[in-house]
Amino acid sequence: MARDALDVPPIRFADSGGARIAYQRWGDGDVHLVAIPPMAQNIEMAWEWPDIRVMLERFGSFATYTHFDKRGTGSSDRHSQVPGLDERVQDLLAVMDHAGIERAHLLGLSEGGPMTILAADSYPDRVLSLILYGTAPSLIPAHFDVERIAAGRQGRQRLIDTWGTPESVMVDVFAPSLADNDEFRRWHQVYERRSSSPQSLRELFDLYEVDVVSEILPRLQVPTLVLHRTGDPAVPLEVARNLAAAIPGARLIEHDQRLRLAVLRDRHDNVLLGPGLALVGFGLHLEIVIARLKRLFEHDHPLASGTGRGLADDLAPRGERHDGTRV
Repeated sequence: MARDALDVPPIRFADSGGARIAYQRWGDGDVHLVAIPPMAQNIEMAWEWPDIRVMLERFGSFATYTHFDKRGTGSSDRHSQVPGLDERVQDLLAVMDHAGIERAHLLGLSEGGPMTILAADSYPDRVLSLILYGTAPSLIPAHFDVERIAAGRQGRQRLIDTWGTPESVMVDVFAPSLADNDEFRRWHQVYERRSSSPQSLRELFDLYEVDVVSEILPRLQVPTLVLHRTGDPAVPLEVARNLAAAIPGARLIEHDQRLRLAVLRDRHDNVLLGPGLALVGFGLHLEIVIARLKRLFEHDHPLASGTGRGLADDLAPRGERHDGTRV
């Protein structure tokens, strides 16, 4: 199952305020795509699982793709406390600077979304577009009542308590179709241990409970695509709709695939998104998404100013209709 280490893009380290941030960069496409990962990952170990390897190689077939381990996780420095969002944005910029990336499309996955949003607001000259998948401004939306908040915290505590153990519920929660794959479960338990300690995972969750980006959403000035699963167990659909509605000109595409975070490609070879428990393709090729966003930026498409035909209509599969909320 393990892949020859010589085939894996080398781990490089960017200095960010004295901390080393591990990243990989590969591909020769003219589109620069930088992924901000969910939770805790290990970008080096991710290549070991064959389906993840295929997914990552596909990214490199059409884009120059960069991903990194957030500070306190994976191969990045793990001796210090997980930093706040502002510091994490600086870590992202340090990676881009070290990799020689002046501007890029940012792919924010799950818990990586707020960091992606803050980067686009603070440094719009470095961001070509945002693609936000399965994310929210925080783990505790403003409209949640006490019971929903308590239930969410109880679920996160269970993730922390079982992290990296045979009782881990990560696969059950985020990739239920792989729950009966014993080989994958065993591999992912090791992956969890090499990605983060339970304490660092707790710190990530605590950080994500604080909403520091909702107030900046109305002033975002970059083309934005929000992708979300209708039955997402972690982020309710209503939260994604509110997120898209708050960003000027943003377009929301919903899908009803059962998987939220999974690692398998389908028989149509739809593109897979992200490392670790990666996002499954659902009928849209990311090549098309990136090409459209690139065109919007380069040709001053009306979406950039929040007017005109919706990006979601441009991206809808042939023969299907997108009304602005649902594919």
